[in-house]
Amino acid sequence: MPIYGRPKDIQTSKLFHTIVDSGNDAEDNQFPRITDDPQIYTVVRKILLHSKVVRKADCDNKQPTAIRHVGSGVAGCCFLVTKGSVRVVVKIFKKKDLFEFERDNNEYIWGLMKGKNEYNMHMSLWSGFGQFDGIMYAILKYRGLSMSDLDKLVPSIQQGTLQRIVDSFKSMASYLPVLHSHGVFHTDVKQDNLTIDREGNAFLIDWGNAFIKEINGQYMNCDMTYNHLPCPRLVPRSVLNKIMKLTDNRHDYPIVRDYGAFTLRDFAVSDVYGMVALFSTIINRLVGDRGEFIGHFRGFIQVLMESAQPRYRRSYRAAILNCMAREVLIPVESVMDIVTVSVATRRPTNKRKRGE
Repeated sequence: MPIYGRPKDIQTSKLFHTIVDSGNDAEDNQFPRITDDPQIYTVVRKILLHSKVVRKADCDNKQPTAIRHVGSGVAGCCFLVTKGSVRVVVKIFKKKDLFEFERDNNEYIWGLMKGKNEYNMHMSLWSGFGQFDGIMYAILKYRGLSMSDLDKLVPSIQQGTLQRIVDSFKSMASYLPVLHSHGVFHTDVKQDNLTIDREGNAFLIDWGNAFIKEINGQYMNCDMTYNHLPCPRLVPRSVLNKIMKLTDNRHDYPIVRDYGAFTLRDFAVSDVYGMVALFSTIINRLVGDRGEFIGHFRGFIQVLMESAQPRYRRSYRAAILNCMAREVLIPVESVMDIVTVSVATRRPTNKRKRGE
């Protein structure tokens, strides 16, 4: 398994070289330095010394370490560390259960990709992890700025990289249905979890809220639904209505009741809705011509629909059209020829399973 961290089971990763990056000072300066905070600085330095994946990649350990705060979330805080040619993100967790849940998700997806020989570089996973003295951390490749602040992101992207951004999103659109077919759903596709580096490579990050049927299937309710909650930020109206109905929706991750909760289709359409919304947002920002925007949008939707599994194709279609009405704001007629699905007559015995 190509993730560093398991005791007595440290393996050399072929993905190690991707940690090394030439750096981008203008991009780094978007984050506040925390070197003046002795407590955080000391903790991050200890993590760098503890992590095998960093020690192996650190070819120039004489260079000073620059540590910047990237962001905070439900699970913990992330710091961008630049030391010589090595640039990584260190994620420090608040609680052990959150650390273990996200670790298990990353290991399962890594194993799935390796077993199927279907690694997708745009689905960004951990490079390593560890724990010592009550500190639990993960090491991640730095993937650029997130889409949460387009005013900072857009200037950081090099000129002439539009096609690479489009190709990156198409790659994710072709692989997301593959994950869905194996019972893996991100369920947290939003601006904070979609990053773009200066070369125009886009990445889906943070699988901490992912639902994996193989791991979480034991928590199925008696009505074949799951209590796992998709992030309410970018979801279809049908899922949002269910969130509002089934939860005490006072914050991002409310508690879900034990009945009438979410199905696998709810998770799938939430992922699709989020990807369509984020793609249209960044392309609309980079492309001034409406005709060119529609052309890129059609190409993205076509890849998504062609990659969809038959059992989810109707759901993808509904999510795309709902997103276009609420987020994209272009006529649905512009993609109707792509998303229209011919429905074959089904035999009465071939019924859809409950909970999907």
